[in-house]
Amino acid sequence: KINYIFNFACLTPIITFGGLLEDATGGNIATMESLVCGALCGIVYGFFSGQPLTILGSTGPVLVFETIIYDFCSSNGFNYLSFRLW
Repeated sequence: KINYIFNFACLTPIITFGGLLEDATGGNIATMESLVCGALCGIVYGFFSGQPLTILGSTGPVLVFETIIYDFCSSNGFNYLSFRLW
């Protein structure tokens, strides 16, 4: 039962910040993308780690960083997702 509590604890900020990221990035990154990335990071981390003691989802500083990058790309005519990838 402890594992279910940990999974729920990792899931709630991913959903919350996914909604905020959707507003901040003009819909480029939203809740579904955050869930997929959190799941992939969790699986890879689970294979190569001893304990699951990491932040798998988005946090406040990540949200601020993504907002700044999106505003920079919008004002300079860059494609946000391509810029973020590089």
